[in-house]
Amino acid sequence: MADGDRVTLAGKIKGGVFYAKAMRNNQTNVVYSEPSILYISIGALLFAIGIPLLFVVIGFLIVPLSAYLIWDGWQNLAALKALQTA
Repeated sequence: MADGDRVTLAGKIKGGVFYAKAMRNNQTNVVYSEPSILYISIGALLFAIGIPLLFVVIGFLIVPLSAYLIWDGWQNLAALKALQTA
């Protein structure tokens, strides 16, 4: 990406600030985003590990982290889908 390139952004407005989750350079059609499938996969793996560990204190830390990774991955996928339709 260089100065003067036109980009299309997809994300959310929160508290008056726009948070971009994905962007596409309109001149080169290159899409930039975080690795959505990787986040969802790692989140699912951590969730599967964290459920049996709920009987131990460490499970209460792993399960919320895995839920956040899965949620963030889905948000990234939604942003990528919005870029495809724009």
